[in-house]
Amino acid sequence: MRALALLGLWLLACGAPHSGAQPRPESAPEAAPAPASPPLTAPPPPPAPRGSKPPADEALKEPLVPGLRGFCVHGGAPLVGRPLVDGAGRLYLVTRDGYLHAYEADGRFRYSFTVAGTPLGSPSLRASDGAVLLGTTARSVYGIGADGQLSFRAQTLTPVWSGLHARDPESVVYVGLDRFLYALSNHGEALYRVPIPGQPVGEPAVAPGGVVYIPLDTGLARMEQALKVHRFPTAEPIDELGLGAHGPWVLSGGALISFDLRGVAWRHGQASALLADGRSVLALDGQGGGAWFPGGDPADRVVLGPHEPLEPSGEGGLSGTRALFPLESGEVALLDLAHPERPMVSRVAILHESVTLALFAARSRRLLLTGRSGRACLVDDPWAVPRAPAGFR
Repeated sequence: MRALALLGLWLLACGAPHSGAQPRPESAPEAAPAPASPPLTAPPPPPAPRGSKPPADEALKEPLVPGLRGFCVHGGAPLVGRPLVDGAGRLYLVTRDGYLHAYEADGRFRYSFTVAGTPLGSPSLRASDGAVLLGTTARSVYGIGADGQLSFRAQTLTPVWSGLHARDPESVVYVGLDRFLYALSNHGEALYRVPIPGQPVGEPAVAPGGVVYIPLDTGLARMEQALKVHRFPTAEPIDELGLGAHGPWVLSGGALISFDLRGVAWRHGQASALLADGRSVLALDGQGGGAWFPGGDPADRVVLGPHEPLEPSGEGGLSGTRALFPLESGEVALLDLAHPERPMVSRVAILHESVTLALFAARSRRLLLTGRSGRACLVDDPWAVPRAPAGFR
């Protein structure tokens, strides 16, 4: 997470327009970028001009392992934050060169939209109509409608340093470069700003009731709208943050720590990976052991039986008794907790490159994946559906 903070400051210094500079104007929808990335030894191409098609000699190696159902796309530049999947299964991804790309659930291109400045975090979806909300270093938050047209552009007091995170169905929160937490309605109206009690080192997490937690270099901030701000101190910067049903959990200096609502910290030993789904919490020690807290209660600890050690290559996901982990080999590992005394690990080869994100796509039987080259993929859950014949898409 400290790398994220440094990346934000570097991009602001090198890529964001300074006061008085003319920002790159936002665009209307344009033609699709190439649907898959070039070989890893070559830089990805820019989005294709309007109406153009990739030449035949740019037919590239299939990104997915044969037999999987799904698709991969590449936006022509490094990805920023997590891609989004909406209720209809459509995919949205943001790239560092200032594009939002949208695709149908079957991989067909929908639109691209250009924004001024550099996005530094994930976008958000407006629940009422599926519009995408996106912030940038050009002191702007955009609302882009489901048709790819501009819904609004709101000016902000400072560059948007983080992603936009839904506070409730009507508003989002984000971290500004000035170390304030901002709340904004889903239509661009400013709601409040509150100083953050420390240096943020990662993305905010929103708990029920709109309570926002922010990982800091000196602890964890708990912010109740504009009413109350608390800092729960830690000896080391926070490396990972997850929310359980009973409050926040963090990894800090290799220690697994939970906090109650009063800020009292409880240490639970050492861990190397942390997953949480808003209810349950899972921590692995990287040596074939770990602990699972099915209801998120620190007092309800289930010690995992021995299993294959896993070294995730990026962010994983947790859903019920199933945990996903991306792997450097291009595989995704599933840890089945149905019998925690005998947890089962199974691997499926999915990409021809390192996997950097592996999540369960909301309200669907698909996995959301990203690869090191910048690909984003939606794949039918290989543990839940039969494998397709080789060559089928």
